[in-house]
Amino acid sequence: MYSKWPKNDTFALSYHDKNRLFLQSQFDNPQLGQVLKRLPEEYLGPFCLPKPLILEGQGATLWPLSGLVVSVQSSAVKIKNRHVTGEIFATPEQACAIDLKSGAAIDFENVQIRGR
Repeated sequence: MYSKWPKNDTFALSYHDKNRLFLQSQFDNPQLGQVLKRLPEEYLGPFCLPKPLILEGQGATLWPLSGLVVSVQSSAVKIKNRHVTGEIFATPEQACAIDLKSGAAIDFENVQIRGR
């Protein structure tokens, strides 16, 4: 699992942290051909898409506090109806919104991307 935050219940997690960890757990273990639908709100990343899935955003926004927003590590990933916003005040190297690992493939449908 791609996690920037420790799995430690001894400290309080923010709403965004809990939401990100829950969403990442769904990305880590999707059912074959699963469509993950999200409410149209903002989701704090970063996120990793390690397995094939369809991510239906319904206008939701993925964004990071810093650095990468989404790392795609699988083929057959589709992102629909979503905004992906890279770090606004960043160097060109840090403003990467989506990173495709070797052999990964992604299909976009009605997606707005800000970043590199």
